[in-house]
Amino acid sequence: MATNSFIEFRLDEAQTLADYAGISFDLQTAFEFATTILEENRKPAPNFSLSDPFMVATIIRYARAFAGGVLA
Repeated sequence: MATNSFIEFRLDEAQTLADYAGISFDLQTAFEFATTILEENRKPAPNFSLSDPFMVATIIRYARAFAGGVLA
């Protein structure tokens, strides 16, 4: 059985990079959710019950990108 030790490691540049990666992920998924809503609404028989959850998820992901983000 392996024995692992925990080592505290803090690097300010890594935190900033993690913040940018989180912002990028939020904006990209907001775009994908919005695209999904548009594609669903273009179908001959759209499933309108998907619009509300995808719209809420889109707004939350988009807003999170501007709600704090990168440390100054």
